[in-house]
Amino acid sequence: MAKAAFFDDAWYRVAAVRCALRGDVVVARQRFRGQPWYVVHDPLGNRSHRVSTQAWWLLSQLDGRRTVDAVWQAALAALGDDAPSQVEVVDLLGRLHAADLIRSDRPLDVGQLGRRRAKLHKPTWLRNLVSPLSVRLPMWDCDLFLERTQHMVRPLMGSVGWLMWCAWVLPAAMLALVHGPELAGNLSDRLLAPGNLLGLGLVFLGVKLVHELAHAYAVKVNGGAVHELGVMLLVLAPVPYVDASAAHGVRSRWQRAFIGFAGMWAELALAAGAMYLWWLVEPGILRATLHNIVLVAGLSTVVFNGNPLLKFDGYFILCDLIGMPNLAGRSNEWWLAGMRRHLLRQPDVRFAPASPGERRWLAAYAPLSLLYRLGVMVGIALFVASEYPLIGVALAAVAVFTAVALPLLKGLAYVATSPAVARHRLRAWLGGIGLPVLLVLLAVLVPVPTWVTAQGIVWVPECAEIRALEAGFADTVLIANGQPAAASQPVLRLRQDDLSAELQRLSARVRQLDVQAADERHRDRLAAALSEGSLAREQAALDNAMQRASHLHAAACLPGTVRLLAPQDLPGRYVERGELLGVVEGVGPATVRMAVTQQDVGLVRAARHDVEVLLADRLGRPHAGQIVREVPAGDHQLPSAALGLPADGPVAVDPADPQGRRTVDRVFQFDVLLSAPVPDARVGLRSHVKLRPPSEPVASQVWRRLRQLLLSRLDV
Repeated sequence: MAKAAFFDDAWYRVAAVRCALRGDVVVARQRFRGQPWYVVHDPLGNRSHRVSTQAWWLLSQLDGRRTVDAVWQAALAALGDDAPSQVEVVDLLGRLHAADLIRSDRPLDVGQLGRRRAKLHKPTWLRNLVSPLSVRLPMWDCDLFLERTQHMVRPLMGSVGWLMWCAWVLPAAMLALVHGPELAGNLSDRLLAPGNLLGLGLVFLGVKLVHELAHAYAVKVNGGAVHELGVMLLVLAPVPYVDASAAHGVRSRWQRAFIGFAGMWAELALAAGAMYLWWLVEPGILRATLHNIVLVAGLSTVVFNGNPLLKFDGYFILCDLIGMPNLAGRSNEWWLAGMRRHLLRQPDVRFAPASPGERRWLAAYAPLSLLYRLGVMVGIALFVASEYPLIGVALAAVAVFTAVALPLLKGLAYVATSPAVARHRLRAWLGGIGLPVLLVLLAVLVPVPTWVTAQGIVWVPECAEIRALEAGFADTVLIANGQPAAASQPVLRLRQDDLSAELQRLSARVRQLDVQAADERHRDRLAAALSEGSLAREQAALDNAMQRASHLHAAACLPGTVRLLAPQDLPGRYVERGELLGVVEGVGPATVRMAVTQQDVGLVRAARHDVEVLLADRLGRPHAGQIVREVPAGDHQLPSAALGLPADGPVAVDPADPQGRRTVDRVFQFDVLLSAPVPDARVGLRSHVKLRPPSEPVASQVWRRLRQLLLSRLDV
């Protein structure tokens, strides 16, 4: 961390100024990460600023009669090495003056004060133009209303209220888990149906109004003021909001955390009530409305409000609990300072002082927040695009522009126009632009290894299957499970009582016709010819019946160890012709039949000879293999229910299928032949297959996945 300079060239501009904090400013002492700090709160502008104990000592000495230089000299004498530097004093006075928190006998003239004031007091329309996804429209000063009605909600925000809240919400959460498939079934079709949009919008506004009023009451109960209630256009959707920044002046961090949680606290209570009613009422308009309330309150709490990676409730709760106010802004500043120092080669850039623990938070928060914001926005865009493609694509484009393109354009403008890089602008271009360009070229041109994973089960070749050659009842197991069998040796004997009776009848009929034809040859040649014709037909029927009787068993073509499927259930059970009754193991190298999703089938076909298989009972020993067979077309049937999601497999299956084998999306089946025999490889054993297709650039891989995602969501 670079050490800040102690003296400032602009000190002469503030040294003779006599200034003091405004008389109506409220100051609260708080502790953040074990260190005491002071929060200076402006009740008129409803803004708060955090200052250190040393800075507060200096501010407390500014009484409007002593000059800034005299107070600073007194701070040097009183605080010694802990006294703030001239640079820090100038920066502090500039921030407070820009926020209109100090009065002075003359205008302050400190470098960037004009720009700071212009930035702070930027017109509402301009702030909305810069942030088109979160446009704020103030509408009502609700402080007087809250003051007169806070007595009605104060008991609910105490310890008894918390117990009541837990007793109300937790059973509803369990009920929602039990009915999760019914609540989430066909979600996009139900929520975004044209007939449901108006009702969904009204429910959304109502739920969020309850949410924001809960924040406002929590602030009021803890002694704060709420002067602004309005509507924010969040991703083009109207959302009520309140300015609860007065919570920064609350001394206890637990009270501040509750203020942040109050909105979710109210939403979850509302969702719990809707869940109970949804469970009780019959299908209809009321049940659909209750379903909307449950989903709006529940999903918004989990995805938006409760997640600290977005600047909503969860973010402020996290800041209060870890003692790091303005975590997002400080993290962005930390990264910007690092890029300016290392990429743009500006060694005079000062880093904000931070403890090692804080530095880890600052390093992690900004990139994680950016990725999560992008993921949420793209997810919303794809969800909407499934019903309204043009709106979904527009939302995705706006999200990518504001999160990626706009910061890059600002960076380019800074490098091109900032006086701070005037002396080494070429080096700044090479460091700030050359490195990203190099990374893009590497992503587009340099192939990198890739792989595809799939799951399968140990399979056997068709010649090793034990199938019934004829339908019948299982009579006798000739070879017990686990015993060796020779090639074509019967394993199971079948019986068919109707066939036995048919054999007896046909045999008697053939004998009768044979005697009759022999007698008629000497008396009536025409009658003898007719009898011989009947004899030939009956003899053919007898031969066919005898052939069927010879097939009343099950056998395998190859020698090996017999493994019957459910041998305890075989005796007396009716067996269909061609039904699989077992397999013969130990027949050459094992085969794995795997199921591949439509997104990966192209890569799998390109990696036919570079395959690695891990059997579930011996994961530490990989086996090489190659693809030897592919089912010509995809279908909706798995080779085994073990590959479906209910059995911890990777493929989503239809919940209505009792066998658990019918898939939601098409799958493709491949047979992988292992290069060497695997002793005791049980048929049906789960296997993990890793395939290595040819290397390709990262950009190609990302583009393929993105294209597949868009095509699947847009039903193209």
